[in-house]
Order: sequence, then structure tokens, then C-alpha cells
Amino acid sequence: MFNRVIARGVLGIAAVFMARPATAQTVTDIFVPQVGVNGATTANRLPLAARISLGGLTANATYRYFSGGAIASDTGTSNGAGNYYGVTPGGTDGVIDGFTSNRSLGGSLLGGNENTSSSRYSEFTADASGNFTGWLAIEPTGNSRFNDGNTVSFAIFINNGAGGTSGTIYKTTKTFVSRSPGTTAGSATQVSFIGLKAGNPNFQVDEAFVLAWDNTAGTGDPIYSTFTENDGITTSGRTAYEALVGGTTGATGRAVVAIPNNTANGIRRIEYRDAFGTLLAFATSTDGVWNKDGGGTVDTKNPGFGSAGQIILVPEPATAGMIALFTAALMPRRRVG
Repeated sequence: MFNRVIARGVLGIAAVFMARPATAQTVTDIFVPQVGVNGATTANRLPLAARISLGGLTANATYRYFSGGAIASDTGTSNGAGNYYGVTPGGTDGVIDGFTSNRSLGGSLLGGNENTSSSRYSEFTADASGNFTGWLAIEPTGNSRFNDGNTVSFAIFINNGAGGTSGTIYKTTKTFVSRSPGTTAGSATQVSFIGLKAGNPNFQVDEAFVLAWDNTAGTGDPIYSTFTENDGITTSGRTAYEALVGGTTGATGRAVVAIPNNTANGIRRIEYRDAFGTLLAFATSTDGVWNKDGGGTVDTKNPGFGSAGQIILVPEPATAGMIALFTAALMPRRRVG
């Protein structure tokens, strides 16, 4: 069965790597999930997150950007595919500040926790050394790039840092494999959905980033990474996700991850990180078995839950002091960053 959560860390800003010449942008992978969900069926679409560092930028310049998924042939001005969420640490609309199905550097700034099909972009500002480190969040769609079995990079499409409306794509080296949900336990081509819910009401937070691993140490790449509700955005038509997070607005602290049906170890570790990448807390299970919402247990090894999923209870931090630290870092609205 599970071990109790261990929490650690004080909020801080993630370190960035050495500056590169301004004409040579480079991407460094920090967290890239192993699997994503084919979005051909709207009802089964899930948010997916990654963390990257981008170097070689103009110092202190503000860049327009949007994120997406990309394959090997997406280079230069090709901007990939998918819907995206704006991520703005410390933003007035929370960390996750909007969602759009229409990505354009020539559109308007995404914000206000909107769910829109209008042209939108987001912004980040490079530091004094010409670096940027942050989370990207996308929703794979029915675009052929996300067909079952495809390997897909996370991509960020940025302008020139001077108000331009054209851009260039930069991609992670690591990729995720796109799969559809299914109920065949042990299948190498299907995934199952698992809802995450805090086991203690004191351990609930909006817009923290969640990473699920198949080992207790959190080594290698996470199986899946996403963020917790409530992000302030009202979803529409994502019925599998909505059922697992408590509705179209999502209940505080809830999230959904997808894991391959042939995950022999199951989920062994669940991490919560803030908008700056700082590890806030983690829970472990030595055998991939977790307490189930409503009673009983859920064995996450070689699952066959499909999109209906199962909801597991993530145990709370071990001490009240850790709960207080975690909660204080997220105010107001218990939002990270």
C-alpha cells in the first residue's frame, strides 16, 4: 500500500542554464511526459504539461508565444498543432490564465481565464541573461500529429521579442507517445485515466503542476504531467475529464493523469510542483496500489480503466506544519506562483 506524503522545499525560482548568443535559441528539456492522449474524440481530451528552458534570447525582452505539439517535420515557421493553455506565474488571472483553440502571434493576449476559439497568444519575459524557464500546457486534438503511436515533441512558437507577429518553432528533444484510452488491461497501445483527489481537505490547491511516475524515486521521465483544478476556466465537451475532476469548472485540487495500460509498476509517485518548478510535496506507493475515493483501493498496475477511469486519494503531507507551508505559498485562491 501507499506511504504517506513527504513535503519539502521553500518557494523559489528555478535556475536557468548559461546564456547563449542571442541568435542561437536552444531548448533544454526539464520535464517531458512519456505519454499523451489522442484528442480525436473531444470527450476524451486531457490537458498535458511539460517544463522547459529556452536560451539565447534577447535579455529582458518580452516575447509572444504559444505552445503545441510537433513532429519531426515541423521546423522553422511550422507551428505544430493542438490547443493550448496560457501559463503565467504570478499572473492576475492565476497561473493558468486562459485556453484557446486558435493560436496566433497576431491575435490578442490570452487572459481572463477565457475559453475561446479566437486568435490568442501569451507572453513571457527573458531574464537578464537571455533565458526563460517555464511550463507549457497543451491539449492534444484530432490533428494527425496526435494519431495513435506517433511520437510528439512539446513545442513553443515565439516571435522576435519586439512585437513581431511571425515566429519560429522550438521543440523538446524528448517526445511523448500519443495513445487512445481503452479497457484492455496490459495493452501496449491504450491508456487509462486516473483522477487524483486530495485525501485531506487541507491538502487542496488550485493550479499546481502534477507529475506521475512509475517509480518511488521520481527518476527518468514522468509518465504523465498536468495541473490541478480549479484553473478558473470552464470546460465544454470534455466529459471524461469533467467526470473525474467534479464538473466543468473542476473542484479544487483535482487532476487527471493518463497512464499506459501496460505500465507494469503502476503509479508509484505523485509530485506537486509550483509555477516555478519547486517541489512542494510528493506521495509514494510501494506497489502501485492507492486508496480509492469512496472506499476500497485501486491497483494502477497494467490498468484497464479506459476513459471512465478511477479516482484515487492522494494522502496529505505528514505534518500540520508542512500543510501550513504548502497552503501559505498558494494564497490568494491557493494558487501557485
